[in-house]
Order: sequence, then C-alpha cells, then structure tokens
Amino acid sequence: MARKIMRRAFAASAVAFAAALFSLTLFSLILFSFSAEAAPTLFERAKNLYDVKEYNLALTLFDKVLALEPENGEALDFASWCHRYLGDWESAKNGFERAELLLPGDQAKWVKVGLGETWLGAGGYEEAASAFTQAIDLSPDEDELVVRSLKGLAIAYASMGDAAATEDALRRLASKDKSAADDIEASARSLLEKATKAAEAGKTQETTMSDAGERQEKVMERGKAEGKAGDGGHEVLGFKLGEPIESVLDGLKQRGVAYRTFDEATRYGVRFHFVDMPVTDLPEMIHADADGQVCFLEEFQGKLLAVNIFAVWENRKGNLALRDEIFNAGLLILTERFGENEYFGDSGLHGEAMWLPTAQFFAALEVNATIGASEGGNVTKVVSYIDLPGFLVFRDHVREVNKRR
Repeated sequence: MARKIMRRAFAASAVAFAAALFSLTLFSLILFSFSAEAAPTLFERAKNLYDVKEYNLALTLFDKVLALEPENGEALDFASWCHRYLGDWESAKNGFERAELLLPGDQAKWVKVGLGETWLGAGGYEEAASAFTQAIDLSPDEDELVVRSLKGLAIAYASMGDAAATEDALRRLASKDKSAADDIEASARSLLEKATKAAEAGKTQETTMSDAGERQEKVMERGKAEGKAGDGGHEVLGFKLGEPIESVLDGLKQRGVAYRTFDEATRYGVRFHFVDMPVTDLPEMIHADADGQVCFLEEFQGKLLAVNIFAVWENRKGNLALRDEIFNAGLLILTERFGENEYFGDSGLHGEAMWLPTAQFFAALEVNATIGASEGGNVTKVVSYIDLPGFLVFRDHVREVNKRR
C-alpha cells in the first residue's frame, strides 16, 4: 500500500513537499537516513526522493541502481515514471516497455497506465487509448487503476475528436466514480471542441515522442540557421549562465543566500544545487497559491549550465483547466520578454515552449498535469534558462556516454 500511495496517488502533503525542498535538516534526512540503526539502500533513497516529487534527483539514483542491477524491473518502472513526469517521452516509453517484460504479471498492469500517460503527453492519442484499455482489461476490479485509466481514455478520445468514444468513457467513469467524472468532464469537452476545430481547419497534432534534449537541439539548430548572436551569458537571479560554479556559489554566500548541493551526479555528470531565494526574476510569475516553489541550478563540468524555477500544485480538482491557465499565462509573460517562441507543443496534458533570444542562451517553459484518480491531480511548472554554449558541450558528452552504454 505504501508503494501504491507513493507512486500513484502522490499524496505527500504540501508541508512535506516544502520541507523536503527548503529544510536542510529534513533534506538530509530524506537523502541519507531512515533510522539510526540502518542506512538506506540506494533504491530506498531513490524512492524517498520520488515520494516528494524530486524526479531529477530520484532518477539520478534509479540510474545508479540500474547500472548495478540492469534487470531490476521495479527500479526501471520508477525511473520510467520519472522520465514521464520530466517530459522525456522516448525514455519513458522505452523504459516502460522493458519494465513490462521484467516485472511479474500483476505488477506490470500499472506499466500500461504509465505508457498511456506517456503517449498522452507526447500527443500519441491512439496509442494512449490502447494502453489505457489494456490496463483496464488486465485489472478490471482495481478501482484506482480503472478510474485513472478511464480519465486517460476520456482525454485521449477527446483529443482525437472522437465525440462518441469520449462520451462513452465519461459515462463509464461516472458509473465508477461520479466525482472523478465531474472533475474531468469540462476539460474533456474543451479538448473535444479544440480537436474538432483543428480537424475542420485541416490541422493535425504532432506527436513529440522525443526526449527534451532532442527538442532543445532543434531549437538551437533553428537559431543558428537564423544567425542569432549574443554578447555573453544571460544573467539570471544575479549570476551568469556559463559562469564557473564556484563563482556562482561564492556569490550566493556573499549575498547571504543559503543553498544545498545534491552530491550524486547524474549519469551524464550533471549536479544539482537548490537555492533559497526568490524563485524567479519575473515577479509576475511567482505563484502565491502554489504548494511549493524552488530554484535549482544545474552544474556541468564545473560551470552553470541551467537555472530552473519549479512550482507545484498538488491534488487539485480541475487540474487540467488549471494547467491550461498556468501554461497560457506563462506563454504570455515569456513571449512579452523574449518574442515569438521557436518551439511549441501542447497535448492538453503537457505544454512546452522554447525561446532562443540570442546564440548565448535559450529559455523553456514546461507545464505538466498528472491524471490522478478521485482526489484530482497535480500540476507542475518549470521555467528554465539554459546556457547555449554549455548545452552544445553537454549534448556531445551525452552522445559519447550513450555510445558506451
């Protein structure tokens, strides 16, 4: 039951989430101890981080588990959920498909839900509907799985513009959980209307089954082709992208700003630093109603690669409508600052846009909604500023690492 709550209901309170992000003492406890008698295993540390939605950090440790135990289906399953929540659709899909082969039959049923949500985020609605249908067929009596899958089916069919199938999914959902059906009905009908109008206009939704790095690279290549130029790293929150990380951290100390470093590096050599400071240089993007906000820095090869500003809204009814509101507001603010975006994708579950103001940095906005079950779902938002010269080096490094895997 604990694992079920941890991975699927995401029921950690806002207090626990904020403590995990902002308290050095609790942060250390989460990472390094469960009791005075026994140190946690690498897998336990990863699951604990997952429980408080630290998907980047959890993935770092799950990757280390899988390097030691490549046939560990449970670790691969968790890692795939991390990829799904981070918007890396290709890695999530590949991981779920392999986890399905490694996990015992009963455990693999939730893999189908993960695949369905991954395809929804990528805009592959027929594939999503197929995965959710298979999940229900595998476990028709497990209420949480069925409710979450029916919500996924309603979203998938609505996004395809299939009115009859959408109504059928909503009817089945209402017979199972009226509250869950009421929660998603307005969003499903909105998606259905949008899909119908797009079809009438001859527009089709692009499936974005690629990882975030590939999408970023496409933006970068377009910017290079347009000959965009810049005069140095972009300044964010008082320090410059591409600056030596020691200078960045020294600057924080001089300003009296606390930070915490996660000692474990990702398999690609990225380290994370969490910063206690105003979480955005755009005051209008601070969300007083969010359950948690934090700024974290990404370090690569001793330099500041990216500044990320993260916010989360937990267990919200009508979270798909909330996702739309947050995404559209973020688009407006960032477009006013940086001009027209170079990349835009919106599946109804996951929205993403990128800007390349100069050849020195690019900015990205991602807003993601989970499906959730009866209690509603979560919404997460990340605004990132990424050093472009550093990203080019990082991209080549990633390719070399992947060749050796």
